[in-house]
Amino acid sequence: MKRPQTYAIAISIVLLVLLFYKGMHTSEADLSKKETSAIPKVSAELLTDESFFENSLKDLSPTLAEQLKSFNTNINGARNSNQKIDFLNKAGLLCDSASLFALTGYFAEKMAQIKQTPAAWLFVANRYANALQFANASAERLYLINKGKAAARTTLQMDATNLDAQNLLAQCIIEQSDDSIMTVIPILKNIESKDSNNIAAIYNLAMLSVKSGQTEKAIMRFNKLIKLEPMNPENYFRLADLLSTGGDKKQALQMLETCKSLLKSPEQLKVVDEKIKEITNK
Repeated sequence: MKRPQTYAIAISIVLLVLLFYKGMHTSEADLSKKETSAIPKVSAELLTDESFFENSLKDLSPTLAEQLKSFNTNINGARNSNQKIDFLNKAGLLCDSASLFALTGYFAEKMAQIKQTPAAWLFVANRYANALQFANASAERLYLINKGKAAARTTLQMDATNLDAQNLLAQCIIEQSDDSIMTVIPILKNIESKDSNNIAAIYNLAMLSVKSGQTEKAIMRFNKLIKLEPMNPENYFRLADLLSTGGDKKQALQMLETCKSLLKSPEQLKVVDEKIKEITNK
């Protein structure tokens, strides 16, 4: 997923897109508490940092898991800040190269705690927020949401005008799916008024449209995102889901084929193939 603060094509697609299609012509500003309360709320036992780390290693190859365990041990046992930063950089780069954004966030947060700069905390918020696209378990999602919000708010405490941090905070609140979702509307509208092509704001407004059942607005916004960032596979995947649910199977499958052409990871391609099979068999 390409957001302004991420690499151009490295971000990948969503494993599961939460779709709530009702009230198609309702304005975001008119969403009632009754409507937002219908959205399933994220609720789970809180993970600790270390339990999150251990859980995250379970689905990795034994070699990669051992590498990250070794880095974590070295980080915790570092003799000084410079040595710790060196290990954190290496661990973060390894995770990012494998699109393990949740683990990148885990190591980046340790780095931000040392550096204490807006840029460092913004990177943490970015990686945790982007990791949500891979998270299925409710406990993991809640962990990532809380971590992303905290990092974005820390960034804003240091730089209140940072639009990227505002967008990331809004993204995490939207993913949280509770009554606080209403608070993101003025934030996003304000960003959009300053920059009508702000990709992150358009994306978040599109996701808000999805969650509030405004299918037509969601489709319009994802089409705009495709024009602004045609090399981002996630936009095609999300649009395909919307089109499929709306009954446009042919165009949905076209979107997924385009999505596949932009991906390299076997795991990500498998997700798209499963979605193609699902839509074809409808």
